[in-house]
Amino acid sequence: MHITLSFVASADGRVTGPKGQESRVWASSHDQILFGKLIERTSLVIMGRNTYEAHKQFFVKTPHIRRIVMTSGKSDKRAPKGVEFSSLSPMRLAQSLKKQGCTTALLAGGPRLSAAFFKAKLVSELILTIEPKLFGGGLPVLEGPIGRPKLSLLSVKKLNRAGTMLLRYKVHV
Repeated sequence: MHITLSFVASADGRVTGPKGQESRVWASSHDQILFGKLIERTSLVIMGRNTYEAHKQFFVKTPHIRRIVMTSGKSDKRAPKGVEFSSLSPMRLAQSLKKQGCTTALLAGGPRLSAAFFKAKLVSELILTIEPKLFGGGLPVLEGPIGRPKLSLLSVKKLNRAGTMLLRYKVHV
């Protein structure tokens, strides 16, 4: 299964601002357009509970996309159409999805979920937008052990005059 991890980070490696500001507050419109296009091109998005809570109001625009929320807590009884909740480990979830015929997924998790997928050697590609901002605080890109994945740079693109950079990597497991 090909799993693409995509996220935006500050130049000092933070995915939230120092007071917990979500990326949709501080990321450039160029990144948000790029992420929207990634979502539109996929049929399956895997995310963590915090990502779900922060973005669920936008799901009504794309009800055709299957979303799996990784959580150890309860499901949301008022979840939008196409949202499922799973307490499976990343490896078991990937195995289950493969049996269902899924071949690709977009991982839009937070630092712990992304680290868990790296640790399980499930990430095939990394799409990283770096915004020219320094926060000095906030959540890090990855949190927890990830093993020692090797990355090969596929492409680099400057997205705007401010210096927002788009990096694509192949992940070797």
